[in-house]
Amino acid sequence: MNFLGIGPLELVLILILALIFLGPEDLPVAMRKLGKLVRQIQDVMAEVNTGLQEELGPEIKELNRVTREAQKIAQNMQNPAGAIFSSASLPPSPEAREKGKPSERPTPSRRPLSPSPPATEDAPGKEGS
Repeated sequence: MNFLGIGPLELVLILILALIFLGPEDLPVAMRKLGKLVRQIQDVMAEVNTGLQEELGPEIKELNRVTREAQKIAQNMQNPAGAIFSSASLPPSPEAREKGKPSERPTPSRRPLSPSPPATEDAPGKEGS
């Protein structure tokens, strides 16, 4: 049991000190007031928590989604070979299979390049004889 950072031994010490300072007549009244105060504080905290969840719920979900995606990317960056091999082992998609089939009509290739004209200038550094 740990309430507000107060353990069982500290709680016993506080009760003994309260009994000494308040006396046996006023101690039950003070405990009731303290109990009501603690309950009110808990209710307010629960209300604030609920309000924050309603206001920030979608943003928190989006942030969690982005965090998961970033973690996946970080894992892939730590082991890039594993990511490449895992994607290579997947079966090809139907579009990829269609692209791999030869077409019924061959596509014309580019026209051949024309040969370059012969060099007519003298080599640099040589003067005409």
